[in-house]
Amino acid sequence: MRRWPLVLSCLAVVMWGCATTAVTRLATQPLSKIVGKKYMIAAITNVLTINGFNVAAVDEKQGTISSDWRAYADSADTGLNVLTNTVHSREIMIGFHISANEYEIMPKVKLKSSKTNGSDEEHIEYVRKGSTEESIVIKITEEVNKQINEPSNIQWVDRIDLSGQDNRQ
Repeated sequence: MRRWPLVLSCLAVVMWGCATTAVTRLATQPLSKIVGKKYMIAAITNVLTINGFNVAAVDEKQGTISSDWRAYADSADTGLNVLTNTVHSREIMIGFHISANEYEIMPKVKLKSSKTNGSDEEHIEYVRKGSTEESIVIKITEEVNKQINEPSNIQWVDRIDLSGQDNRQ
């Protein structure tokens, strides 16, 4: 009878450990003045295109824009390729949501690895602090802000995602 609390505690730890948690990382850019959605959409799509992103979707009514996946180089992959005899690559996708007083930037990163035996893996992550993809997002945001005459005041927000959904695509 004395073992039941221990068994139940262990079971709770195992069940909790199986739940998927991820930190969602996005950036917000406050606006000092009201900027029309059409104008913002034009500025964002122009900057994305100039920086090699294809615009996948625009919903003017909702104020959303999404890019396609775009490959980019990360110096961390070079070392991994040599150490693991695997080819690692990365792609970034950037989504935007425009509101009256700010816009949100929601980047995601697709990490791919291809082994010499022909097996491939990929998974989706959020932008890491101080990473190459964070630099890409900051550059894009600064260029958008320049087009709309807005000072850059990017604020990164970390949120815990307890959805438990698998983030593989």
